[in-house]
Amino acid sequence: MFFEALCPQGHGRLVRKLISPCLWIAACKREQATFRACGTKFHLDEGRGVFLHLESLGSCDLEISSEDNAQVIAATIDLRRLGGLRPHGDCGFNGLCQTLLEQRQHKPIEFAASDRVLRVLEDCLRFSGDDPEARLFREIKSTELLFHLCRRLRDQQRTNEVVSLGLLCRDISRLNEARSILDHRLQDAPTLRELARMVGTNEKKLNKGFRLLFQTTVHGYLAKQRLKRAYHLIKDRRENISVAASEVGYTPSHLSYVFRKAYGISPSDLRSNKQARGGDGPSNARARDH
Repeated sequence: MFFEALCPQGHGRLVRKLISPCLWIAACKREQATFRACGTKFHLDEGRGVFLHLESLGSCDLEISSEDNAQVIAATIDLRRLGGLRPHGDCGFNGLCQTLLEQRQHKPIEFAASDRVLRVLEDCLRFSGDDPEARLFREIKSTELLFHLCRRLRDQQRTNEVVSLGLLCRDISRLNEARSILDHRLQDAPTLRELARMVGTNEKKLNKGFRLLFQTTVHGYLAKQRLKRAYHLIKDRRENISVAASEVGYTPSHLSYVFRKAYGISPSDLRSNKQARGGDGPSNARARDH
């Protein structure tokens, strides 16, 4: 992994040759900069970034020019080095980087460079040596950088999807209001029709909006929040099953059924400090629409 600060004096111009397979990421921290690569040109303002994914064999010439006093921080990540971090399945590296590595190759893509992205880049500049500790630090930070970048891109994609559906600011406000109502009424949650009426929309649009913004249906969200609350009551407050079930609007028998299905352990076993299969807790369980 190679990190560098690009600070040309005056109207500077730098050229870099990228060798695949690699991921090149740059963020403009101050003033403005221009990037040219693979026939695409970007004008980046302060706080914006760009990445380029080269997977197939070959190389690419990258040209950077900047305004006076501009500061650009860049990282070249060798994907072969990160290969050892990729576990099997759809978790870990594969899950985090799916958004990035599915992007069109050899096409630079612009993104909003968050403070966290800039901070990771700056951290790596302080460990530029070639000793084992510095290399390990940069490798860890490279994975962290990809994590933050994936989150930024997914947020942008979600925003684009919201716009494409024609949801206005007032629609998003209504969806957040509906979610808040459910959070505060787990014990006596309104029906879908009642909830839609309470926030001034219809059932179809409410469910569609929930799927887009929260990646679940209204009933799916309610079921998940009920289980999370019950888990907390039983594990942390040592409430008995009847009390926990009443708090979240379930009967004791139904709570036991959906609880075991979600967490792999019965409520009574959890209360007795027994461990769930695989250590699943509220953040990992897949609560279904119960």
